[in-house]
Amino acid sequence: MAPPPAAAADRRRGAAALALLLGTLALALLGLPDGAACVPVEDLDAALAALRSRGYGLAANAVAASDLRLDLLSAASATLFAPVDSALFALGMALPAPAYLSALRSHAVPRRLSAADLRRVLSSSSSGPAVVVPTFLPSRSLRVTAGRHPDEIAVDGVEVAALGVFYGRDVAVHGLRGALSLRSQPTDGGALPPVLRRHSGSIFVRVPKVAPPSSHVNDRSGQRSANLTDSSPPERQESYPPSPEIRPLSAPLPAPAEISSVARVGEDGDSDWRGRYGLPADPAPTMMPLFDDGVGEGEGSLEISEPFDDEETMPADEFFDDDDEFWDEDPLPP
Repeated sequence: MAPPPAAAADRRRGAAALALLLGTLALALLGLPDGAACVPVEDLDAALAALRSRGYGLAANAVAASDLRLDLLSAASATLFAPVDSALFALGMALPAPAYLSALRSHAVPRRLSAADLRRVLSSSSSGPAVVVPTFLPSRSLRVTAGRHPDEIAVDGVEVAALGVFYGRDVAVHGLRGALSLRSQPTDGGALPPVLRRHSGSIFVRVPKVAPPSSHVNDRSGQRSANLTDSSPPERQESYPPSPEIRPLSAPLPAPAEISSVARVGEDGDSDWRGRYGLPADPAPTMMPLFDDGVGEGEGSLEISEPFDDEETMPADEFFDDDDEFWDEDPLPP
């Protein structure tokens, strides 16, 4: 039994759509660049390793961690002008992430340029020792110039410090002494045009120039000058009584008393026990004020004994040999 005409028509339309899809996919695959024409992964990894060994480790890490790696691997050939680490670090701190990626892409050229290629291109240039090359950033181009010496090459005014850091089959790497900016240098060697330009439709208005204040504003010549010979009394000022003067303690310290005097024998014939043992008698106390306020003796006085005369002394043997009633003559109990 033959299928209905509607089902047969649907099958034919599905087969046509499938054929169209396969043809489009084949054309897309044919349009892709050949794998042999792209920068090999091994060459790019070797180039990044060479950068790290030559002191451009930050540039190597930036390429490996950004989309610039994919750009280099998808190109037929490439040249990388690696900025020095300090300049690249300052560039990363000053720019946001999208602008930083654009700055990285402006350091790569979609063409392999060795040192010999740069010298040859510069020598054959009709515009003098300068040539403009494109970069992976569509809006950015580099101006390569040559100096008097064959190895003196600059890119946008930044000196190439290390020529030929790495050479591969499809990639070349050179080291810069600085970092490139996002703006292209003028090809005629003139000054960069100003960012802001004045035009007739500007919304800004001219501000009239204001003359500086004249000297007579602060001139006080018309005021009455002070008469230095005037005998009139000066203006009254508040007077305050002087603060009382507090004098420090000036009383000298007493001399150390020498235990040398012997007390006199009393009227009853009993001698003072102090003199018997070489102790001083009771001298008359001397009242010495703590603070010399000119008043004399009063409150706050310090009682200090007078020093003793060292004429009457008791020898040590007399002191120990003397038989006195104060010595205990009773024998010790058994």
